[in-house]
Amino acid sequence: MERLLQALYHDPRAGYFFTNFCICSGNKVWKNGVHFWFDLQEYHRLFYQETFSPFKLGRQSQFLYSTYIQFGGPMDIAVDLDSQYTMYQKLDPPFEDLFDIAEEYILTMLLIPWMQMLESDKTNFKKVELMEETRYLDSVYYRKLQALRQKNTSLQKQVSNLIFVILIGNNGCLIEMLIMDLRCWMDIEQYRRMPHKDKTKREDKVKEIKNKYMNKKYFFGPNSPASLDQQQQVKHLAGGAGKIAVGAGKIIKEKMSAPALVAVQKHAQNRIEKKWLPQYLATPNFSERQKNKVRVENKIDLQDCLKLIIKKKKEAWKDVDSNWISSSKEAIAFRKALSNKATCQQFQHFVSLKGDYLENGVLFWLEVQKYKDLCHSHCDDAVIQNKITTIVNCFINSSIPPALQIDIPPEQAERILLKRRELGPYVFQEAETTVFGVLFKLWGDFCNFKSNVEEQKVLSTLEKKKVKNFK
Repeated sequence: MERLLQALYHDPRAGYFFTNFCICSGNKVWKNGVHFWFDLQEYHRLFYQETFSPFKLGRQSQFLYSTYIQFGGPMDIAVDLDSQYTMYQKLDPPFEDLFDIAEEYILTMLLIPWMQMLESDKTNFKKVELMEETRYLDSVYYRKLQALRQKNTSLQKQVSNLIFVILIGNNGCLIEMLIMDLRCWMDIEQYRRMPHKDKTKREDKVKEIKNKYMNKKYFFGPNSPASLDQQQQVKHLAGGAGKIAVGAGKIIKEKMSAPALVAVQKHAQNRIEKKWLPQYLATPNFSERQKNKVRVENKIDLQDCLKLIIKKKKEAWKDVDSNWISSSKEAIAFRKALSNKATCQQFQHFVSLKGDYLENGVLFWLEVQKYKDLCHSHCDDAVIQNKITTIVNCFINSSIPPALQIDIPPEQAERILLKRRELGPYVFQEAETTVFGVLFKLWGDFCNFKSNVEEQKVLSTLEKKKVKNFK
């Protein structure tokens, strides 16, 4: 299951390989299921955005329910009727655990195509004939190319501009050609990484690529990275000669096919590796430039670190493990455990040995779940407001020192006190996220402890430890 989750997380960067496997299988539930998982992650991300939007949240939850959950929906994932009804009851207002049932069900179901794909890959791999090939590539230059793949677009441009200066020097004509090759490679790479559901953005990107590179100034001109025969091949891949203005070298109206874009990117990359790299290695000041590159890389790393530090300060409440932010199977199991009275009591005793306020954190989480149930019941506003006041007076602004009785940042507690009447059903969203993240880090330790103790002796063992620590 963990490997499947990792594969789903990396699937957009792997060209949606697993997604395409599910689509090509002909199994509609598999195809709909993998699309549901990706759309569900977008729903989860809405809870962690800098600007929290209940409107967007409501719209996304309605979309997920009507498209994938509701019986007869356009991309029905075949959830049982009881689960459908349970999710429907909690649809307004929607909270993060709304689709836990569906996510757990779909992950279990996707294990089947995942195992089939692995077996298919193993079979195909055995048919591959391995050949030894020796290639000599400057390691620093290779790291630069890797950086281009990993950094975001703005940082890519900064790194590429540094490469322009380092590689060529002051030859303006060569610099311009290298710039075009690198920018072409990066723009097509950016297009290939765009989610397939963003059709409008992908179409706009294709138009931009056509206008910038598929003309006489670059790909169909004298400075093209491709030969005349290779240019003709790209024309045919783009849709045939009838869709190419022969002589003008421009794609007319029709959008370029994916194979054509891949071919153009390949030709640009080949010239970078076979022409610009050897010229770089042949320059007399190579050693000095190597030192400059190290300084530049260190500078970029420092800038990235500073940005991360600033971001952490602004979003302290989001500083939790990524394992549960994406609502993995472990997080779903943890929420279930906290909802179970016996297991929750055991966990509560366990965390009380680990630090101050952790036991209060468990109690706070349970009270917030009761508050959510009140919101779903659509009872009188006065009842809901009384519940908010009770939680605030008990955990956020207690009359018993200290005022803050749970492990959350003080500025977060202040926001709750100031805006508790404005945030409606999401008044405790940030605090619940923080507390859940802190408790989740201890969940694995608790499971290990419990596996080594008989069920009926768990509480008594914890009590003995508590007494021993007190002494």
